[in-house]
Amino acid sequence: MFFPKKMTQDFAYSFDIPFEEKFFQVKDLRIHSLYFKTLDPKGLILYFHGNGCELSQCALSAVELVKKTGWDVFIIDYPGYGKSEGDIKSQEQLELIARHALNEASAYDFKKIVVLGRSLGSGLALGLAYYYEQSQKIEDPLNPPKALNFPFKFKKAIDAIILETPYFSIRDLALAQYPFVPAFLLKYPFRSDLIVSDVRAPIFIVHGVEDALIPIDHALRLKGLNQNITLVKIPKGTHDDLATFPIYWTELNQFLNSL
Repeated sequence: MFFPKKMTQDFAYSFDIPFEEKFFQVKDLRIHSLYFKTLDPKGLILYFHGNGCELSQCALSAVELVKKTGWDVFIIDYPGYGKSEGDIKSQEQLELIARHALNEASAYDFKKIVVLGRSLGSGLALGLAYYYEQSQKIEDPLNPPKALNFPFKFKKAIDAIILETPYFSIRDLALAQYPFVPAFLLKYPFRSDLIVSDVRAPIFIVHGVEDALIPIDHALRLKGLNQNITLVKIPKGTHDDLATFPIYWTELNQFLNSL
């Protein structure tokens, strides 16, 4: 499920736009991130990448986002990926890292914020938005429910969520591929289907019609659970090539400009 690749701490990233490296602490782990900034940003995109690359590769998508949308991008590496310490232990660990990432992103000056998740990261992005929205509904901030007791520094609304090649749930994806669900997948169910209907921020989903890894049926079923979802289907698009289609950028920029 996870394909981490470690990088040495002195590895020098090279991109053709300005960026800065940042580490932040989540319990006993140092998590690595990159921040890409444009001159006059329209907002900030908090990016959660897929399971098969670390920032020397995944951040190329972030660079393209900056160039083609005019938004800043803050992207993190998961434990064991790139320069981030440790190993992935559980879904709860990844969700905690996502909440800290939102706090780290809040340190930057921006007008709007969008949470983007690609493939594996789609469940993290949606889960973060759901958890944050629920935490803002607490009636007694001095005595919040234990499940929502996270010290968010971020105080604004999340303006939108972008999900690229999302799954209905990891559990559902596994059931379609295995006669029984492997035990390790039970640790990472990522039940996007159980929370998507309660997310209030607008959601933009883009999915390839010919995606063989996560079939487009997952996106169609998610859309059926929330009327506030814009779904863009990319004809001939597969799992890893959506950004090569002009319609991807046309529809994405149209959505971002509407916020």
